[in-house]
Amino acid sequence: METTTRPCVVHSAMNDIKKKKISFKHKLQRREGVWTKKQKSLLIDSLLKHYPTNPIYLVVEEGEPKRVIDGLQRLSTIKSYVNDEFTLSTLDDIEIDGVPRKLSGKKFSELDPAVKEEISSAEIVLCELRDATDKDIIELFSRINNGKPLNSTQKLTTFMSVELIDIISSMVENLFFNNVLTEKQLNDSVDVDIIIESLMMIDSNKDRELKSFTAGEKRKFAVYYSEKLKEEPDNQYEKMDKISEGLNRLGNHFEKDTKMPKLLMPLCIYGMYRMIKDNKSFEKYFNWLDDFLAGYENNEEFLQYCNSGTTSAAKVQGRFQYFRSAMHDL
Repeated sequence: METTTRPCVVHSAMNDIKKKKISFKHKLQRREGVWTKKQKSLLIDSLLKHYPTNPIYLVVEEGEPKRVIDGLQRLSTIKSYVNDEFTLSTLDDIEIDGVPRKLSGKKFSELDPAVKEEISSAEIVLCELRDATDKDIIELFSRINNGKPLNSTQKLTTFMSVELIDIISSMVENLFFNNVLTEKQLNDSVDVDIIIESLMMIDSNKDRELKSFTAGEKRKFAVYYSEKLKEEPDNQYEKMDKISEGLNRLGNHFEKDTKMPKLLMPLCIYGMYRMIKDNKSFEKYFNWLDDFLAGYENNEEFLQYCNSGTTSAAKVQGRFQYFRSAMHDL
């Protein structure tokens, strides 16, 4: 792997994004927490004050756009501000050419011309990676993240097709995950894990039965389902539409900071999918689901599948069969 680190003015980077020379999509892109308005505003303030910011890492491949793998939040924040997508929070005025300039509450287009020019000419640091293998990128993440390696879910994307990655990337933006997962879980890509487990249950049939949720089984499924998307695009994308509709309904049903064990989340998605697929009552499902979630801790029939070894075949299949039977009876 060869690396090149260079400064780049904001105006030039924004032009490259506009011309699609820089892409925000890469299968190994490192997840970052959702930034608050204050965090976004402080980044713009840092550019104006010429404070150093961490490099933005991009993979460079012949004939392809440069793909951001780390620093997505920084680069997308600059892009969204220049495009007038948010106003700055409370910030001190900045002095340019001896004149104080107001920042607070302003969109980019509302700034003084001198301030806009200062932002456009500010420098960010790009680190471009050439001839980088997946292994190189994973190792790089470990080193720039204080030695913390990618977890098994984050590594799982190396086994996915671009089509599957795009589908999952779209689904993880759903309100449901923001309402039931913590920021740490989102940063650890737990939402991706939930979608994969949901797909494994939804795809289960007599020809390909659900086995376990071990890392090895998930890798096998990622490869298998990537091929299935290419072989049966119409059928599979119709299925994805139903899953997305189900996620929307779940996102509207559960409020922010809802407490729910992670192992129940794929089951909720599976159940919602079955209601849509089988044209059953959403009201009945949510009434049943709310009662189940309120009392599952005392449900010995279900709890036998929730103790140690929850990813094993026996435990996964037990939980799945419990939900499948319940959905059949609704």
